[in-house]
Amino acid sequence: MKTRSTLTLLCACLLMTTAMAHELPANRVALVLRDDTHVSLTAFIDYTEALHQTLAPQQTQQEFLLQYSTLKPSDFRAAAVQAHALWREGLRLTLATGEPLAARQWQWPDPERIQASLKARAMNLLTGGDGHDQIGVDEIHAEATVAKKIGSLSVALPQQWGRVLVVSYRPRQAWKEPGSAPLEVGF
Repeated sequence: MKTRSTLTLLCACLLMTTAMAHELPANRVALVLRDDTHVSLTAFIDYTEALHQTLAPQQTQQEFLLQYSTLKPSDFRAAAVQAHALWREGLRLTLATGEPLAARQWQWPDPERIQASLKARAMNLLTGGDGHDQIGVDEIHAEATVAKKIGSLSVALPQQWGRVLVVSYRPRQAWKEPGSAPLEVGF
């Protein structure tokens, strides 16, 4: 009987975890105030759809997938660099004083991996699928620092990213020494 209840509990937990994972929006941005003057930005976006909306919004998704999945790797890389430049322009962080906060140290998904994903989606289309089997969320990172304390900032995001959930926080940190009393963590 105990085994059955344990199995039932595990199945329930798995279903809840799966349901909660599916509730996460595809496009979200996390802004973390690392210290008084340093903001870290991580964007989790449907990179393929963002590329589509940036490079060829007039095309259907199928046309876009077929065209960009078959580009020479150097041409695809150049198109991705062009999209990145537009996204950097569209992302604006502004301090409460009106002073812009420049994002730097950008890290983008690997173009070869992205193009391979486009190829897989295009193949899915050609074999009778809808091209959505390989939808994934990709990460984009950037850092921003300023000489004065950041109290608040406004965020403008690239329009091509679509609807985006913005999450911001300042992490609490504390050292836990071996053998010390349990650490209280507040939320």
